[in-house]
Amino acid sequence: MAMIHVKLGNKGFTLVEVLVAMIVFSLTLILILQGYLFAYRLNLQSLIKNEAVKIAQEEIEKLRNLPFSSISSRCGATCDPNSTGTNCKVSRKIRNVNVNFGLRINVVSDTNFKTVTVEVCTDRKAVGGKNISYSFTSIIARRGT
Repeated sequence: MAMIHVKLGNKGFTLVEVLVAMIVFSLTLILILQGYLFAYRLNLQSLIKNEAVKIAQEEIEKLRNLPFSSISSRCGATCDPNSTGTNCKVSRKIRNVNVNFGLRINVVSDTNFKTVTVEVCTDRKAVGGKNISYSFTSIIARRGT
């Protein structure tokens, strides 16, 4: 009796090919996820910095509306986001996260002008590793000069 050999087509993948494809796919997915997380951190850092700018502008506006003789330094020699003073600490919610900001206001007086520097800081780290902070300087003149 003669045997008939039927050759089947080699369809499909080997186990090694499937494993290599899974490794390549996993590495690609990890790299994409890292890029996404990096972009998220940068965006959150930008939102915190923008909030620090808003706080500094608010403080300068408050000082500009005070009588000239009432404008003075406050909140110590350094900016501290963990300060216990109520006038030296601001808390804001950014992306459902409470962020504490510290304030430091330094005033250098002259006869008719005061140079006011408002420093806003937080304990949140920027991507480079430094704490996020913002400093704004303005000159306030005595009214009528």
